[in-house]
Amino acid sequence: MTDDLPTVGESFVDASGTYWRVQDVQVSDRLAGFYLVKLARGPTPACDGGQTVLARREFLALERERGLKRVKA
Repeated sequence: MTDDLPTVGESFVDASGTYWRVQDVQVSDRLAGFYLVKLARGPTPACDGGQTVLARREFLALERERGLKRVKA
């Protein structure tokens, strides 16, 4: 788990084997440390399943609760 800003194209895999890929990150100009992350998920690294938009705190909770591990490119 990390508090590093995710980057577009970065991929993760959770403890159940679901892949998550960062499609977009929007950083707030007004609120320090606030960002939105658009994620795609799926059973393969292609992440062709549903999409989710999470705020920073929600993304960090997902990372912690699902045990997300960064996938090396």
